[in-house]
Amino acid sequence: MNLKLAKIFGVPIVKVENVYNLSENEINYIDNIKTFKRDDSTRISKQKNILNSLQLKKLKNKINECASFFIDNIICVDNKFEIVSSWIAKSINKHEKHNHKNAIFSVIYYAKANQSTLKIIKERNFITEGFNFDLNYKKLNDFNSTTMSYNVKTGDLIIFPGHLLHEGINHSNKEKIVVGANYFIRGEVGIKGNITSLRI
Repeated sequence: MNLKLAKIFGVPIVKVENVYNLSENEINYIDNIKTFKRDDSTRISKQKNILNSLQLKKLKNKINECASFFIDNIICVDNKFEIVSSWIAKSINKHEKHNHKNAIFSVIYYAKANQSTLKIIKERNFITEGFNFDLNYKKLNDFNSTTMSYNVKTGDLIIFPGHLLHEGINHSNKEKIVVGANYFIRGEVGIKGNITSLRI
């Protein structure tokens, strides 16, 4: 059988392993950032632009480098994007499922993660988007799954569209710390002079 399988309308998720190792000073700075309790297991930084601090300049540069790869090679546009918010999240067990509002795409850097998983969640697959069937799947794959899990460790980084529902799972008894950054488009959007062009 001469069969050709195509994956179309894909949702891009990029994982970069061991992209950056924090210095002791950077770790100490992150450890001492003030947080508030978000839920029973997670604390979030009060400051919403932590990557603007001089102490995290090198980390910000590395995150921007990975984001530029995503823009240039995955989205494939010449529009400008920039970080519009950045934060840290500390969790013991699970960072409950959520998405990132007001973000076109997000970057998560794992500052401390011994044994962790990022789980991407989609309520419906390509069949159940159109028909709400309760099918008996004999094997899960990229087409019929509604979850996808990525094992992550300290120094890893993941980029994904901000609207995706996701949760972080900490399998260790040590605190997991991530640095998050949301990106949004800047400048002229659309063809200049068109009635629908927009400047952000």
